[in-house]
Amino acid sequence: MAACLLAPGLLVASARVEATLPPLSAAVNTDNRAAVPAPGMFLVSARKLRDRHFRKSVIYILRHDDRGTLGLIINKPGALPLSRAVDNIDAERARKHRLYYGGPVGTSEIIMLIENMQASSLVEHVAGDIYFSNQRIVMERLLKERKPASKLHFFHGHAGWMAGQLEQELSRGDWHLIEGNTRSIFSPEIRSLWQRLIRKLEPLGMIVRAADLPVPQSN
Repeated sequence: MAACLLAPGLLVASARVEATLPPLSAAVNTDNRAAVPAPGMFLVSARKLRDRHFRKSVIYILRHDDRGTLGLIINKPGALPLSRAVDNIDAERARKHRLYYGGPVGTSEIIMLIENMQASSLVEHVAGDIYFSNQRIVMERLLKERKPASKLHFFHGHAGWMAGQLEQELSRGDWHLIEGNTRSIFSPEIRSLWQRLIRKLEPLGMIVRAADLPVPQSN
């Protein structure tokens, strides 16, 4: 999972992001599982996945093509405000946004997930009303417009797979592939998203279908 599929863009001061790395320790339709990855889908790590970078992760797929797959871990917010991670920006507006850990590739770079944006040469559409960019001029414009944190997240690092690599991991059972959801991406409860999804995808204990339950006989 070390493929870098992103062109150079917005950089973060590396000495300041160490505190944002996650510890090693919804409104999503988990019934709508898919066999083929595509932009806008969620990758939910299986319980058995022990890789320290991806354990208990939910990844939002940004791109998937014949070159490989690009995604962001969306459920690992950090404590570092954007104002302390990027030099020469509007500190008062930037401190309202915190930095998320997006993955182990390119951790000195920042990617923005944006709700309700217009696609351009600097902003790429993912799916529905979600867009992404790694360009400083876009960041400065969004801060100037006071785009709220409920519609704009900043990530340092990303996840990347070479062509065919993600399919191998899916066939091995490392990931669940399900439909993505905008509400979940920008939810204030994003930190608990993996726990909520995995309870539905890999329930613990014995489950009985309600239709199979015996009906008590009346006397």
